Amino acid sequence: MTSENNTSSWTAPLPTVFLANHDQQRQQCIGANRCAAPSKTEASSQTADRKWRWPTRVYWLLFSTIIGLGMIWALFPAIHISKGSSQRTFEVEVDFDTFRKILVRKNATKAIVNHAGMQLADQQIDNLSIELPQQDRPILRALLGKANANLSATKEIVVILSDPNVDAKELVLTQHADISPEFMVVQTKSTKPAGNLKSFESRLTAKSMDGRTQVELSIEQSLEFRIPRIFALLSDRKVQEAAISATEDQELAIRNLIKDNDDSLFVLPDIKM
Repeated sequence: MTSENNTSSWTAPLPTVFLANHDQQRQQCIGANRCAAPSKTEASSQTADRKWRWPTRVYWLLFSTIIGLGMIWALFPAIHISKGSSQRTFEVEVDFDTFRKILVRKNATKAIVNHAGMQLADQQIDNLSIELPQQDRPILRALLGKANANLSATKEIVVILSDPNVDAKELVLTQHADISPEFMVVQTKSTKPAGNLKSFESRLTAKSMDGRTQVELSIEQSLEFRIPRIFALLSDRKVQEAAISATEDQELAIRNLIKDNDDSLFVLPDIKM
């Protein structure tokens, strides 16, 4: 009897205390709204967030990779050819006979070749052809520049380069001139590359126009550089500016040559001693 009472008094409080604690924890969980299962809307929103974040991270990774590769490509040195060309037309206040006489006899090669970055060093005539018509007093007419002669000549020219953009010291050019009583054409072009100067060509055309002389100048050149691709446009601009400056300098040189000799009755040829 005593043993049964002792047993019941020991076992009865355990479920009571357990249930009381369980009820208390449940009330606290419900009150704090922390133990409730997420609703369907919340679960769907969380799933959508995860789906949105994953492709966004991939897109940003791809975008960053493309930008990085583009910067590497732009900054990596590469071979680039920069080309420049310029044309210039002007008039000289002398008749074409006088213009032709001065350019033929006063070594106009200097006026044509000497410009920014170039200086005439040497010239040799490779071929010369002159056709003289039958006229009275041909020597006097020739001295006065009135001889209606057709002249064709080819020269080899060596110029010294001082352009900081060119890594060569000398350039060999071939100059061909066709001169008649009506027009003059002088073409000068490089025979081979010189350093990074791959090609150079200039052209002078002159003809009579209303008692004056119309002159047209043109220059084309191409240079090779090993530079980062990002600087390609800057290189092109510098070469183009050099071509424009060259035609401007040629015009000034020709005008000065005509101005210094147009008052002379006899224009004697320059003799190389």
